[in-house]
Amino acid sequence: MKLENQVCSLELANKLKELGVPQTSLYFWVQQKGQNPAVISRSKAKRILSWHKQIVSAFTSAELGEMLPYTIVAVASGEESKDTWYLAVNKAREWWNVEYSNLLNDIYTQASEDTEADARVKMLIYLLENNLITSNKE
Repeated sequence: MKLENQVCSLELANKLKELGVPQTSLYFWVQQKGQNPAVISRSKAKRILSWHKQIVSAFTSAELGEMLPYTIVAVASGEESKDTWYLAVNKAREWWNVEYSNLLNDIYTQASEDTEADARVKMLIYLLENNLITSNKE
């Protein structure tokens, strides 16, 4: 499997950076003039960071898994009181699904994508944008 398929997409990585997520990962996306975006290692990113500003963390599924909380506490649509929602990650045929559901299997929110990393990062973006977690800015 190509490394680019094991990390979040460049578009979603940029969104995480905009949301203030610390740029600390094993891999980074770099966009060089006249070339397609590429994933590079942390050591290579450190060498070029001083002269190349178009670098953004390319988080792996494992790194994103560490950022997603096991539970969230939130009010479901149409409800009055807060409930506890639990993280679940599933592979369904050709795509990945990340969701928060309660013990009755009611779904609070879910994100589906072709890759596990992109499904996880979409969920992380949702949680950040809806103030269900904070980004722990650098």
